[in-house]
Amino acid sequence: MEKDEVLSIIRLVDTFYVHVPKELPEAANPVVQLTALLSFKRGDEPDTDKHQVKLKIQPPTGSAADLPIVMDFVFKPGDIASANLIMNIQLGIKTFGRFRLDVFVDDQGPVAEIPFMLLEQPEQKTPERVH
Repeated sequence: MEKDEVLSIIRLVDTFYVHVPKELPEAANPVVQLTALLSFKRGDEPDTDKHQVKLKIQPPTGSAADLPIVMDFVFKPGDIASANLIMNIQLGIKTFGRFRLDVFVDDQGPVAEIPFMLLEQPEQKTPERVH
């Protein structure tokens, strides 16, 4: 957030390349760190209630699962009432493909969907040195 209370968003990414080390134990999963911005605007009616955001993740196959992230927010007072939430999310990766975060507010929704891709980064070969 800038001094004038304007939010700057830099470098939006929807595809993540995940390196899986060869020496990773079989039972372990690589982890991806995501940062999500949720920006809410209030309607015309005053709203001084506390609201709660929950996320679910929909993997490429199977059913959606709750993420252990819950955040509360209230709208700023005034004519342009808004609330911005920055969420840091760590995902253990078991599969690759198209994922989706579903956003629920006060157990209603999803009020928004955030699609993204997780792709396995191929092993890069180190160039051989010639002397």
